[in-house]
Amino acid sequence: MRKMAVLFLVFFLAGCAQTKVVVIRVNPDQVIHYSQLQKLEKVSSLYDTVAYVDKGETIPMEISLDNDLVDLKERKIDFILKERIYFLLRRPENLSREEEAALESLDEEKLAKMSESEQKRYFQNIMLSRDAVHWAPLGNMKAMKEVWEIKRGSIAIGLGMTKKEGISSFLRIKMTK
Repeated sequence: MRKMAVLFLVFFLAGCAQTKVVVIRVNPDQVIHYSQLQKLEKVSSLYDTVAYVDKGETIPMEISLDNDLVDLKERKIDFILKERIYFLLRRPENLSREEEAALESLDEEKLAKMSESEQKRYFQNIMLSRDAVHWAPLGNMKAMKEVWEIKRGSIAIGLGMTKKEGISSFLRIKMTK
């Protein structure tokens, strides 16, 4: 089940194709801490579960930089959450009977043998929420801005130098509510 939790986070980063905020009221019995995902017995149980990460907890992120000029010494950083975030994996629409049966019988071994396109088909609809009612598809920035009430943002990149520290650079990302 650990692989499922890792897979869930991998596909969390993959995005999805929906286009607006969705209102889904979930049963409190379906809401679990993300660490409990490992205890789910079937992969298809992910579709019936809302997972959350609490304020103060971290989400690891791997950063890649693909160019000929520079590389990264540290590729992993941790996001520290400032509020609880909920995750929901929506069941794919328009599944054939065979796909539905395959999903219900999916286990870790079968999951590991799936092609990337098959995995995307089953795990493309990842939604995020701050209240477990209003959900934004991960890949839809407009919906994400609405759910997180983000009005605007900015990115700044700079380069500097001091006698004490030598050359330095920075990346600043700011979001305004």
